[in-house]
Formats: sequence, structure tokens, C-alpha cells
Amino acid sequence: MSTINATTTGVAATSDTTGDLILQSSTGVVGTTGTGAVNLPSGTTAQRPANPPTGSIRINLTTNLLETYYGTGWKTLVNVANTDPVWTTPSGTLATITDEYGTYSSIATVQATDTDSGQTLSYSVSVGSLPAGTSLNSSTGVISGNPTNVETSTTSTFTVTANDGAGGVINRSFSIIVNPAQDGATAGRAATSAQAIKTLTGTNTNGVYYINLPTVGATPIYCIMDSAYNGGGWMMTLKATRGTTFNYNSSYWTTNNTLNPTETNQNDGDAKFNTFNYFAAKDMLARWPDIGAGGSISGLGNWIWLENDFIQGARATPLAFHTTPSSYARWNGGTGNGGSGNFIKDAKTFSGWANGVFSSQVDIRFYGFNYTNNQNYSTAARVRWGFGWNENSEGLYPSSGGGAPGSNDVSGGIGMDSSYGSYSAGDKINCCQDTSGINRSARVEIYVR
Repeated sequence: MSTINATTTGVAATSDTTGDLILQSSTGVVGTTGTGAVNLPSGTTAQRPANPPTGSIRINLTTNLLETYYGTGWKTLVNVANTDPVWTTPSGTLATITDEYGTYSSIATVQATDTDSGQTLSYSVSVGSLPAGTSLNSSTGVISGNPTNVETSTTSTFTVTANDGAGGVINRSFSIIVNPAQDGATAGRAATSAQAIKTLTGTNTNGVYYINLPTVGATPIYCIMDSAYNGGGWMMTLKATRGTTFNYNSSYWTTNNTLNPTETNQNDGDAKFNTFNYFAAKDMLARWPDIGAGGSISGLGNWIWLENDFIQGARATPLAFHTTPSSYARWNGGTGNGGSGNFIKDAKTFSGWANGVFSSQVDIRFYGFNYTNNQNYSTAARVRWGFGWNENSEGLYPSSGGGAPGSNDVSGGIGMDSSYGSYSAGDKINCCQDTSGINRSARVEIYVR
């Protein structure tokens, strides 16, 4: 066995007959043994060698630190009495969120504790990944960001490591579920209504959005989102060119069918969509593109009819409403043989009527839905949404009586009858008007929300 005696550095070395190298010092022993154990020198801070060779290592019994000499001083390698951090955040799903517009200030927070004084924990993702578009604050453990849009519910699973900077680490597995926001951008992100999209995104952009309609599911529908249209959030149910496709007797009013359902635009043409058949609506709006500007809402460049709460706060699909109108609010059979319909008000007090646009007569003056004139007369003056008129001293609906309350001479609105051109929409005078309107067929679009 050879021996190197202790020096002023406090370090000596020997080798024994087994070939093990043993370093000895006045403050401890470092060496290898037949079992593979390594013994390091130890001592108090006061016992540190003053100028040992760079790379010398020892255990400081004052601070419980494993330290090495580098440059001109002793540097800490690890706290040999260090305890590992302990997680306080349970493993599993941290949050279920949508890839909503804007940025989440905090999606979730992961936290661990450490009993060792003077230590600051840091956090990092060591396995897997956070949802795209989000990040982990290494100091606070806060996960935040704007998740990237997804088409289906997406689960991100990842492992977070908490590190105390002194050799203590601990791992835990977590997950975050991101669901697609129902902004109508794609079939996978279909919303329950245009109004729901408007509420979520605040958009004012009119166009095609996907609506998750009952029975048929995600369906592309042209929507008016512009807030100028009574707050927006409107979905097209049908549109009519100047023709007869949607006359009063057309099966489109009472049959579960569609027409040109891919014509999801405001171009001139005939189309009927599944919003008519399946969406239970509360409000109704008509846009007349070719009869001037004004009506229920001004400043839009076209004529507007607006009827909020058209069945007094209840909801119904337009199909059901026009198929069995007597089942819904505002139904009135009239008196004095005045006819029937879902009566709303005196037509001349409706904001959508105006002299020069729609014609009129002095009596009846029905405005509402599903108007049917007295069928004891040969005149067919029914209308799905619009007006009923006459001028034989019958008085005003619903108290119209005397005269000939079914012999209407003027008609106008949407879904007109055979005595008035069977127009899909428009205004027509046969005689005896007190004001004159366009007196022709017209284009129209009907929206609901």
C-alpha cells in the first residue's frame, strides 16, 4: 500500500492491497470500496481547506451542502439534507375549456411546496405538451394563453416537473381538455343559433355560418350579424324572387321540405332552408331588397319588416306556425264574419307599412300572419304574413262586420293568394284603394332568431 501524507490542503491519498484508491484528509475520507460505496471528506465550514486544487469536493457539515472548490472559492453542488418538493395540485384533469376568443389570463395553476428554507420552486413540462397556444409560467405555475382552434374535443396530457434548484425534483401528470367554441366557422364548431354566435364573438359580419339545427344537425345558413338589424343574430329561412313559388297555397309553407338549400346568400332567387322546418323562433324579420329603403328599421338601404315576439314570447318553427296557426298566440277568428288570422295590429300603424310602398283600403286593416278573408265571398285574399283590406264600411278587424267583409279589393305581403297574382311577395290593387303602393310582385327574404 502506498501513502501520500496529509498536507496543508488537508488532503492525502493511499492505495490498499485491493487496489482501491483512498483519499484521506483531516476532515474526512473519500474513497471507493469493494462494495462500490464512495466516501467523501466532510467537515465544518471552519475546517474547509484554504486553497485546495480546483475540483476538490467535500460535505459541509455546517450547511449540509455538497460543495466543490472552483476558481477562488467553494461552490454548492447539492444540499445533501435537501427534501424533495411535494405536490399540492392533484393529478388528473386541470380544466375543461373552449378555444374561446381572446386570451385566458389563467386556465389553471399547478403548485407544489418545499419545506427547505430559501428555496424557490420552478416548473417545467417534462413529458407531453400543453394545448397549442398555451404556456406554463415557470415561476408561478400558471397555465395561460389562447388555445388554438380545434374541430373536436381534444385532450392534452403532460407531465410537469417541480424543481427546487438544489437537487429536489418531483413529477406529476395532468391534462387539459379543449372543446371547440361554437362560433359557426365549421361544421365541427356549429352553434345553436346565429344569436349564440353573436353573443360569443360579437361579430358584425354577415355571411354563412354553421347552425346545429334539431334533427338535421350542422347546416350552413346565411346569417345577418350586423347589429344595425335590431341587434343582429338572424338566420335566413327562405328567399323569394319576383314570382309565385311561395304563394299562399304553396306546399313550402306547410311541408317539411327544402328548395335550393345551397343558395346560402342574398342573391336574387328562390330557396327554402331547414331553419324554416326545424328552428323554433321567437322573432321574425323580412328584408325586401327591391322596394326602397325604410320600414321597421331605417338606414339599411332596403325595406324591413320586424316582428319581435311574433307569438307573444313563445317559440315555434315557421313550419308549425303556418301549418296550424290557430294553435298559436294572437289567433283571432274575428267577429261579424271578418275572417281570421294571427292578428297583431291595425295595418296602418305597423312600421312596415307606408303609403307608396304598400296599398291600402279604409276598412279591415288587418296586419299579422295567416290572414284568411271571409270565405263566403269569391275573393281569395289570404296571405301568410301581411295585410287584409276592404272598403265596405265593415270597420276595423277584429270587429269588422256589415258590408261585405270578405270581398277584399287590395292585398299585400308575403305568400299571397290567387286573386292577387299568387305572388310569393308583393302588393296588388284590384280596385277601390285609398292609398297606392308598388302594385307588383317583389323580392323578399325571411329571417328568424
